Amino acid sequence: MWRCWSSNQEERAAIQADRNIEKMIRDHRKRLRLERRFYMIGEENSGMTTLFRQIRIIHGEGHSDQDRGGFTKTVFQNLFTAMQALTNAMTTLNIPYANPENQLYSQWIQDVKPQQVSTLEARHADAIRRLWSDAGIRACYSRRREFKLLDSTEYYMDDLDRIAAPGYIPTDQDILRAKTSLRGLEECAFDMGQHCFRIYRYTPVTRRSILHRVIVSVDFLLFVASLSQYDQFESSDDFENLLRMNLNLFKLIINNRLYRSMPVILFLNKKDILAEKIQTSHLQTYFPEFTGKQGDAEAAMDFIRGLFQSIVIAEGRLVCVHFTCALDPGNIHQAFCDIKDNVLAYVVPRVNEGPQCWGGTEQLIKLIKPSTDVRYRDKKIKTRIKK
Repeated sequence: MWRCWSSNQEERAAIQADRNIEKMIRDHRKRLRLERRFYMIGEENSGMTTLFRQIRIIHGEGHSDQDRGGFTKTVFQNLFTAMQALTNAMTTLNIPYANPENQLYSQWIQDVKPQQVSTLEARHADAIRRLWSDAGIRACYSRRREFKLLDSTEYYMDDLDRIAAPGYIPTDQDILRAKTSLRGLEECAFDMGQHCFRIYRYTPVTRRSILHRVIVSVDFLLFVASLSQYDQFESSDDFENLLRMNLNLFKLIINNRLYRSMPVILFLNKKDILAEKIQTSHLQTYFPEFTGKQGDAEAAMDFIRGLFQSIVIAEGRLVCVHFTCALDPGNIHQAFCDIKDNVLAYVVPRVNEGPQCWGGTEQLIKLIKPSTDVRYRDKKIKTRIKK
């Protein structure tokens, strides 16, 4: 009799366990139906990393004290990297130091290997401070489009006293602006009303590897391009304009057979840097077809948007365009709210009107359903749970 009672108990427990598994699968199916997956991709220095970190901060993941401490070394390394780029450019551009003594401090900084930096010594902080205050360095900084320099250079240099203080812990802004050399695939998920957005970000080891990394079961391509690169070049020999490289990559991506059927969301990033830069660097110098007024940031942004849209229209594709500043949480939050409201909620079929571009509150054409085979994924989950 004891065996019979024991057997019944085990049977009831097994039945309950099976019900729990089925409930987990039903919940998982429901979540998958409401989940929208984005593949974030773009050229180096487009601001993808900053954008990805900003999304995490906005939607609650944030950074623990331990995470912040891990960025301390990165900020120190960025300081050395930026000052080394400036002092190298001083030589390349034949700009003399206003104070000849700063030549010695320049050598001190050049002798440091940034990737090995873990602390900021007082003598190095003083050297960087003296160099940044040199009029020659400032003149060199004003010509930064002629060489590669971190966008965060001025921000970190102006806050050097805070960064060099004992016990320094990076703020959210420090972390957002930090340049890292990490490569590979990352993902984050967050809720947007009834939908869940899951973003995959791929930072390629090489530019060529972008097209060879396949992210399966995504619903949208999220391409990030930098507006501020219109006057920058791949090398000091002015070999290739960086904005044109963004355009070329964009064309390659939307023509890739793996992504031909996917809607494209285009983030034209770093609008804040463009607004500052356009006052002294005329867009028409680098893109003669631009006919707008010099110093007009809005006209410049519209022109660059048109360059991307012309590619999309020529290929018969659709794109949603947003101008973004990855450092502005309000701007990024609004961009994703627009995606949720206009791309997911108010999709209007316009099949007979041919290729179009859409964005913000403009017309929407098509929304592709999730391509994930839910039954296959459920089977995998159930097998894993039983094990």
